[in-house]
Amino acid sequence: MSGAHAHPAVLVLDCGATNVRALAIDVTGKLLHMEARPNAPVLQAKGKPWLVWDLEGIWAKLIVCARNTVSVVGRESIVALVVTSFSDDGAPIDRKGKLLYPVISWQCRRTIGMAESLDAILALTEIYAITGQPALSQHTLLRLLWLRQHAPGVLEKAYKYLMFPGLITYRLTEECTNDPTTADSMMLLDIRKRRYSERILTSLDIDSGLFGILVEPGTVIAPLGDKMADELGLRRGIPIDAGGHDTQFAVFGSGCKSGEMVLSSGTWEILMLRSAACKTDAAAFKADLNNECDPVPGLFDLGLQWIGSGAIEWISRIFYPQVSERAHVYRTMIGEAQEVPAGANGVMVLPSLLPMPGVFKRGTTGGTILGCTLQTQRGEIYRALLEGLAFQLRSAVETLQDLLDMRPSCLTVVGGGAKNALWNRIRADVTNLPIRLTCQAENTGLGAAIFGFIGAGVYADVDEAYSQITFFMDSIEPGSDSKRYDYLFVKYNALGSTLDAFQSQ
Repeated sequence: MSGAHAHPAVLVLDCGATNVRALAIDVTGKLLHMEARPNAPVLQAKGKPWLVWDLEGIWAKLIVCARNTVSVVGRESIVALVVTSFSDDGAPIDRKGKLLYPVISWQCRRTIGMAESLDAILALTEIYAITGQPALSQHTLLRLLWLRQHAPGVLEKAYKYLMFPGLITYRLTEECTNDPTTADSMMLLDIRKRRYSERILTSLDIDSGLFGILVEPGTVIAPLGDKMADELGLRRGIPIDAGGHDTQFAVFGSGCKSGEMVLSSGTWEILMLRSAACKTDAAAFKADLNNECDPVPGLFDLGLQWIGSGAIEWISRIFYPQVSERAHVYRTMIGEAQEVPAGANGVMVLPSLLPMPGVFKRGTTGGTILGCTLQTQRGEIYRALLEGLAFQLRSAVETLQDLLDMRPSCLTVVGGGAKNALWNRIRADVTNLPIRLTCQAENTGLGAAIFGFIGAGVYADVDEAYSQITFFMDSIEPGSDSKRYDYLFVKYNALGSTLDAFQSQ
């Protein structure tokens, strides 16, 4: 085991849709060490295309990653532990913490179409006005309705229903908690009050006690007990602090302040504006604007989302199957695409029709490739995909501008997609905005770690943390291809509208 690091550090357990990780981040924001294992949903049963998360398998991976990380940085350095993960997905448990039903993945399509049955009970517009959430098929409220219909008795037997960060935290503490940055995706939270809506719960005959204690990020849930300390290789008694949704922690960990736009680029591309007010009027509802709780009470993250690197993973599987090593796949794709001019020699990819209004409610995440010839190369298709994703980004930026009557001066990009230099260049040219990158290696982990330091008393508050950490590096300015992309963006929108009309028939 190596000696303790000079600065105190927080251990972040980060469960993402493609990777399970343990990260040690010190008080200056430096990533000391990270261990990762691949993650993916699994089939719940043969013969049914239902996707769930293997909680036991994920837990085993987290333990291994944590132990390895602690062994590298030294357990004396770790002053707190925080959990962050995706939102939407949760499960009912009994009094001993045993799952009463598998954790349904947000990628599962079983709840598509259920928004109509919900609307018959309580108007979706009213729910949106309270929660700030469009009726996305993966949201908890629709999952609860599905369980009532297809797994009778499960909810009646449930002691609690915990979201994914809460499920992991329960294993660490045996405390039943959820947090506002994850609970906001349940379609049950009063977004302005940061607590469950009695209006919605009463209308649907749901007891708020089902969801455990609602705790703010940075709250000390419990000290680490002897058994878990030994299993993780940590000191006994360090605080386990409340974490939450990885996307909001990435936005917070970007260093952006209220009024600034952030693109979290991962499996999903999520464009967010940190704001002092949420927006849940008719125009926002029509645009499918997400209103989420920022980790800092009093702030909101307003955004639009669409499929991101999930589409890139598809391209890599279909067109680059012979390239086995993951990092080499990306180097190969980017290298080939860099040789292709703007416009991808006439190839256009509409990776999905999102974030066009209403499409999320139908669960559409498919896309379209246009302009292929017998001479089309795979590098052209990959370049066209990056351009298509950048066109979606521009559309989302313009939608937020119109809804919120503001114009951003730049766009900060975080997440795995921020590491792709070609994609960032295309983003700058397509949006006509400087693309600002952070100098921190892991924004999600950093955001979560800051709240771990607050819970441990290392930082008094977020303002002190922000003053001690350097966040930004130089920006990428729009270049000579901007005018070309202005023309292609008009074409992209026309094609998107035509395809949307066709698929709606």
